[in-house]
Amino acid sequence: IGIDGLAIHLLSQRLRIYWRKRDLTAIFFIGLQSLLVVKELIPDALKISGIAWAIKISNSKYLPESVFSVTLFPYVILFIFVATWLYRQEKTQLALYSEKLTLVLGIVLTSLSLSNPWWRSLNIGLSALTLSYVAYIRQPTRVTLIYFSHGLGLLTIVSAIALLRIDLSHMAWGTILLLLTIVEWILLISHQSQPKFLRVNTSKYHRTWYSSSWYFGLLLAGISYALFLSEIANNPQQIIFFWSLTWLIVPDR
Repeated sequence: IGIDGLAIHLLSQRLRIYWRKRDLTAIFFIGLQSLLVVKELIPDALKISGIAWAIKISNSKYLPESVFSVTLFPYVILFIFVATWLYRQEKTQLALYSEKLTLVLGIVLTSLSLSNPWWRSLNIGLSALTLSYVAYIRQPTRVTLIYFSHGLGLLTIVSAIALLRIDLSHMAWGTILLLLTIVEWILLISHQSQPKFLRVNTSKYHRTWYSSSWYFGLLLAGISYALFLSEIANNPQQIIFFWSLTWLIVPDR
């Protein structure tokens, strides 16, 4: 740990002098490696109790990799602040490179979480909040980040519902997605119903977020419609009149 700390200190000094990508890359990987070394300092008794607690709340014994998707996530947040600092130093290219490193790590952590529903939901939720924060503070506003964070937020809701009720039918999922569609469009309508001068004074971040509600509402409605159709195809003799009525809540224009 001491060697890692000295290496990061020396490389950070070189970074402030030369502003090179290779120094930032070395800091990134040495810092990540030091976290894996630090965990060896945790007493065995504390490790065992922590693993037992994780197994209990996640209802799964498959932990060794998936737990890292949450425990290592603070490192993602740390390097977002590093990128923000680089932007303030007017080192735009280096800051973008730092964001790319962070994105790759975030994707790897999310991939590790896919095997465990609890850690998957937590990881996607943390990713959505983090991306929303990045999209909010970065200037100029990045539309892609806003849409991506919005989509991750919806995935978090769906993942959490699946975690609580795994055995939902296609009809139930279709209805849930329709309810999310209505929520999305209510947000859009509430924004459009505001006086024009208030909408003009709204930041581009918020305007983009509201406009994305329309497209995500369409996407959710389309998926729900496909789920209804698949249920009808699988159960042609089944009367699903009640579930079909839920589509009456979708506006026709």
